[in-house]
Amino acid sequence: MGKDLKGNSLGKGFSQRKDGRYYYRYTNRFGERTKPIYDTSLTRLKRRVKLETSKNDLKLNSKNEQPTLNEFFDMWLNIYKKNTIKETTMKSYENVYNRHLYDTQLGKKQLDKITVLDVKKTYNEIIDADYSQSELGYVKSIIDSMFDLAVAENYVNTNQFKFLKPVSNKRKKKVEPLSKEEQDMFLSYAKGSYYYNLFIFLFNTGLRAGEVAGVLIDDIDLKNRILHVKHNLQYSSSGTFSNGKRYIVTTTKGEDDRNIPLNDAAMKAIELQLKFLNNLKNNEGYIFKTRHRYEEFNEFGNLLFVGANGRPISQASINTIAYDIVDKINFFEEPNFHMNRFSLHVFRHTFATRCLEQGIAYDVIRDLLGHDDIKLTMKTYAKTNPFNSETIKNLNKI
Repeated sequence: MGKDLKGNSLGKGFSQRKDGRYYYRYTNRFGERTKPIYDTSLTRLKRRVKLETSKNDLKLNSKNEQPTLNEFFDMWLNIYKKNTIKETTMKSYENVYNRHLYDTQLGKKQLDKITVLDVKKTYNEIIDADYSQSELGYVKSIIDSMFDLAVAENYVNTNQFKFLKPVSNKRKKKVEPLSKEEQDMFLSYAKGSYYYNLFIFLFNTGLRAGEVAGVLIDDIDLKNRILHVKHNLQYSSSGTFSNGKRYIVTTTKGEDDRNIPLNDAAMKAIELQLKFLNNLKNNEGYIFKTRHRYEEFNEFGNLLFVGANGRPISQASINTIAYDIVDKINFFEEPNFHMNRFSLHVFRHTFATRCLEQGIAYDVIRDLLGHDDIKLTMKTYAKTNPFNSETIKNLNKI
C-alpha cells in the first residue's frame, strides 16, 4: 500500500512524491509495469486511474513497449510473412517499403503514435510523385497487413487505415499489340541481334518476362513439341536473395502445370538457340570473350536464354535491345512512318492478338497465357479483335 507524505495509506499502486504530486503504477494484462500517471489532485488521479484500468480490464489498451514502423516491418516481413509467400514477393515488399517508407518520419514513428493523417500524407506524397496505382496498392497492402498484425499483437487497438482508398493520378498506359506488318518489320531489323531467337520465341509463346528468362532446356519436349512452363527467373535491382545472388529461380505463377504447344517458328528458334549456346563455349568449356567457365555463370541450370557471359538475362536488358531495334526502324524507314518503343510485355499481347486473328477460342488463349480466369483474357483482348475470322464467316451465312 502506498502512502502520502504524512504517512496516510493511499491504496495499492498509489503514492506521493516529495514535490507533492500523486502518482499511480500497476502491472497491465501484458505483464508490463506501466509508466506512472501523475496528478496534483488525488481525487482527479483516481478518476484517471479508473479509466485507465477499465481499458485494461476491457482489453482496450495496448502494449507499452511500442516498436517503430520500421522495426515492426522487419518483424512483419521476416517472421509473419516468412514461409507464406515467395522469396521474390518478400523482396518486392522490401523494395517498395524502402522506397516509400523507410527513410520517412512515418517509418521512425512508434505504431501507436501513427495517425490517419500520417498515412494519408504518405499516400499523397506517392500520388504526387506520379507513381502508378499498382505501386500505391503495394504500399497500402503492406500498411494494412502490418496493422492487422499490430492489432493481433496488441500494439494498437484497431486498424484505422483500412478505410483509406488512395487513387493514383497516373493513368495506366494502354499496351498496344504490334500489327502483323510491324511484327515482321521488327524481326527483319532484329536479325543479327543477340536476342533474335528470343524475340521469335516470345512472339510465338506469349511468355511473361520471368518465364522466358527461366526456361530450362529440360522444360522443352522436342519430340512432342511442348514447352512445360515450370520456372520463373527474377532479378533484384537492390540487394541479393537468400542464395547470395541477384537472380533467383522459383516456380511459375499459379499451382497448375502449363503447357504450350510449339509451332514451327518457335521450334526453329529453339534449334538455332541450342546451336548458339553450343558455339558460346569453346573446346575448353570457356565462354568466348571471357575466361570464366560457362558452368560457373550458368549455375541456375541449363537456361535456354542467357547473356553473352552466360549469366541469366533480365527484363531491362531485353527492353534495351528492343528499344534499339525500334530506333533503328524509325531511322531507316520512311519519314512518315513511326513505331513507338515497346517493352517486353507487348510480345505477350501480340501473341494473344495473333491467336485471336486465327480464330483460336478465348478459353484456349487463357490456358496458353496462364490466366486464372477467362474474364481477364476477355477483358484484355476483346477490344483488340472482337470479331474473329470464324465470326465473320458465320455472319456471311446470314
